[in-house]
Amino acid sequence: MSFISDLAVWEACQIEFAKLLLSTEKVVSLEIAQWNFKLWDIKVTTPEWEKTYEIKKDLKAPETGNYVIETRCSWKPSGIYASKADYIVYNVKWEWWEQERGGTNS
Repeated sequence: MSFISDLAVWEACQIEFAKLLLSTEKVVSLEIAQWNFKLWDIKVTTPEWEKTYEIKKDLKAPETGNYVIETRCSWKPSGIYASKADYIVYNVKWEWWEQERGGTNS
């Protein structure tokens, strides 16, 4: 797959998770970050809380049975290390896995 086709898959994954949030939470506002914004992918506000999410999808998991968590690219922090989101969300095969980041987001 090319970067462009991978990007389309990742964007579709973000939209799928946004739809899941809209169907399960009392959402007041939902924002999907643009490509050049790297602190988080989705921000959701409800009457009770505001949370940000970093959305990841492993494209090889269906064929390998494993998934990879990217932490560096060209020896620089990336993926979950570069994000400032409150939650990291992985879509692996057909399942969603969500983990609070913990620690500080600074």
